[in-house]
Amino acid sequence: MPAHNDYLVLDADSSQYGSVATALADQHVIVDGPPGTGKSQMIANVIAAGTAAGLVGPAGMDEQDLLRVPS
Repeated sequence: MPAHNDYLVLDADSSQYGSVATALADQHVIVDGPPGTGKSQMIANVIAAGTAAGLVGPAGMDEQDLLRVPS
């Protein structure tokens, strides 16, 4: 696993690790799933790993903005 996964703050399964790696590679990520599948955990891990890597994060956005589904 890539070194940036050392900075994940919440448990993640293999698909979440892949989503975090994709997001940190500056690619677009769409995370879809029913309630309770770890979407919010993945967002928290992207923010933590991105911050640790010195990447710019979504500063000033609240949780509802981060979790909003585009129409």
